[in-house]
Amino acid sequence: MTTPTPTPERPVLLDTADPRTLHAQRAASYDAVRRAHAPYIDPATGRFDARHVEARACPVCHGTSSRTMFVKSGGIYVKCTGCGMVFTNPGFTKAALHRYYASIDVDHAGNLDRESDFFRRIYGSGLARIAPHANGRRLLDIGCSHGFFLDMAREAGFETHGLELHQGDVELARAHGHRVRACTIEDTDPAERYDVITMWDVFEHIPDPHPFLDVVFSRLAPGGVLFLQVPNSGALAPQVLHERCNMFDGLEHVCLYDPATIRRLADDRGHRLLDIGSVIPELYAVRNHLSYDHAYFPEGDAPPHPLFAHLTEEQVLASLLGYKLQVVLGR
Repeated sequence: MTTPTPTPERPVLLDTADPRTLHAQRAASYDAVRRAHAPYIDPATGRFDARHVEARACPVCHGTSSRTMFVKSGGIYVKCTGCGMVFTNPGFTKAALHRYYASIDVDHAGNLDRESDFFRRIYGSGLARIAPHANGRRLLDIGCSHGFFLDMAREAGFETHGLELHQGDVELARAHGHRVRACTIEDTDPAERYDVITMWDVFEHIPDPHPFLDVVFSRLAPGGVLFLQVPNSGALAPQVLHERCNMFDGLEHVCLYDPATIRRLADDRGHRLLDIGSVIPELYAVRNHLSYDHAYFPEGDAPPHPLFAHLTEEQVLASLLGYKLQVVLGR
């Protein structure tokens, strides 16, 4: 398959101007996630209690052979020896996941508002990827929170629809004039069709991507496209930091794709990879780590490491080594 390349005029998305402040703002969210994990962890092993988890095969190739990478926040991350997919195994049962998501209290809407400049650049990059492939203006955002992305999509000329399970965020998005429902994509009317469906940092939470993609694509109109933003397990930061990388949270990020596994998944379901690119270089975190400092909350300012002294943010992104992937899929 020929690898799609970003159009030259697309603006390069760089790290936030002040990553130290950004991660400090997120510290409360990180703490909330750790507190939510604690009741499910067996203190004797430091891993999730066996009552809450079950073994699973590779979510991409369904292989059963893998090697353990590390344990992080109670979860065990493994890498499939067949296709290279990184995922948690064992994974939470559906009942345990339901209890967890019902109890966790993370202010996602507040984070979006506090980091609005950062997310405006992220969302702008995604809209630029979608634009050449969108054959209509009816857009559905799965997991739309309080509608920040939908605001930008409407500014770009789309008719905006959303799905969001948090009732408070649903009301906020509706107050902004968006058509938002509190349900999952499986609960929508199968006869409904959209020209664009987007998922921002949602797909990595889906334990079994094959049937889920089938449902999502069944809701696309002819010529419709699916946009995904997901953490990139093949990025520079996780390859250097390993379990110290924020990408690995142990419980929620159950499927961590890289360019190869995204292509494999698309091919297996008969979908076309129309565009792929990466965002957020995270050179800040890598340089801190290589200077024996905390990657996200350093005590000092790390100088460029000799290994990466001449590596630029643009080169990281062009090599698909950014912290997150942005992907456009079609039929």
